[in-house]
Parts: sequence; structure tokens; C-alpha cells
Amino acid sequence: VPGRMFYEERTSGENQFKLYTRTGWNAPAQLLLDPDSLIGADGAPVAINFYAPSPEGRYVAIGISHGGSENASIHVIETATGKDLGLSIPRARFGFVAWHDNEDGFYYNQLKERPAGSDPTLMYEDSQIRLHLLGTDPAKDPVVFGTDAAHGVDIGHEKIPMLGLQYGDPRVFGLVVDGVER
Repeated sequence: VPGRMFYEERTSGENQFKLYTRTGWNAPAQLLLDPDSLIGADGAPVAINFYAPSPEGRYVAIGISHGGSENASIHVIETATGKDLGLSIPRARFGFVAWHDNEDGFYYNQLKERPAGSDPTLMYEDSQIRLHLLGTDPAKDPVVFGTDAAHGVDIGHEKIPMLGLQYGDPRVFGLVVDGVER
């Protein structure tokens, strides 16, 4: 992000890292997210699991985890105003968010929804790379890679799909991760 920095900071006595941005080394810091402000009725802590600024820094996607979980919900904040766009994409995993060059949307990895009481060992099976365009319903985000992708390649239920891309390059590379295998 040219000229803009994003970073986490926690001072002595604070429970969680907060997310800040600034436009240069000597510019004042702008608080974007204090996870302690999101603690729910159950009192469990909330933490920033990952974050990904858009290419020009207009937005930042933030993975927020609840109660020590590594699973996150993706939220998006407009950097200039600090406004949360009201988006919440559940079951985001592996800290993967990759923005379009024009900042209109991003790719992310999502675990499949499982019925209550499902075998917990199935949690990581059939994860999918989806595309979210800002302003649309995330429940309708198309699968672009992984299980059930239209015109996709069958990568197997136990494999983890990822994408590799470089800003400014029109190519996107599909990566298949074996998880815990060598």
C-alpha cells in the first residue's frame, strides 16, 4: 500500500492487539479496530486473527476470532472514515484474503458449514475459495476454486485450495495445500 502503513500494537496492560493505520512514519496513528470493543455477552475475548489491506489502502479486511478460536469472521473497514461496512463472512480460515486491483472485492478461503453434531475431524474438508464483491450478499459469493467450483478441477476433499496472485498481474494461480502431509 503506497505511503500507508497498517500495523497492530498492544501497550502494557492491554488485553489484545489493536489495528492502526497511518499515512507515513511521522503521521498520526488512526485506530481502525479495538477488539476489546467487540466482546460479546458471553465475555469471551475477541482478537484480530489476520488483516489484509486493499491495494491502495482504501479498505482493510480483518479476520476477527472469538473466544480463542482460530476460525474467523471477515469484516471490512473503510480506512479513511474507520467505518465498518457491516460485512461479516463466517468460517474464514487460514488468514487468506486477496483483493482485486480495483478494490471492488476480494478472494477468501471459507470452511463449509457443517450441521451441529458433525464429526469435528471433517471441519477442514471441502474448504473453498470464494469471491466477494463489496455491496453484495456474502451468502451468494461464488466458489472459484476448491470443492464445488464451477468449471473447477477436483482437488480432493482433504486438500486446501489457495490462490496466488500479484497486484497488477491479470493471472491468478491455484495452489493446492496438503495440510499436515509432508
